[in-house]
Amino acid sequence: MEPKDDNLNNESNEFEKNLSDLKEWQDNQYNPGYYVGTGKVATPIKNMVKHPVLLLILGLFVGLINGIPLLTRISTSDFSADLLLNIIILVISILLIYRSIVALAKNKTTEEK
Repeated sequence: MEPKDDNLNNESNEFEKNLSDLKEWQDNQYNPGYYVGTGKVATPIKNMVKHPVLLLILGLFVGLINGIPLLTRISTSDFSADLLLNIIILVISILLIYRSIVALAKNKTTEEK
């Protein structure tokens, strides 16, 4: 076989694996115990790490949308129950931004090698 055929087989095998993973997720997305304790990660979550720019955009968008009202509430000393939820959302957006920067730096170092 030629190297071109091997490359085509690898791409088709990867495509078939992605299709089987997607079918598995579709069959078990509403099964609450399927992913717990087995080490399996849901397909949409697993694929988010492959696109760090999307994580960065999502983190910045959520952080800005949530951060501005959060700062106005804190500056006016208007503390309420939903302030805790806004702080949690802000922490999640900071974690998304951090993870995307780490992934982008890792991709850059692997491309240089």
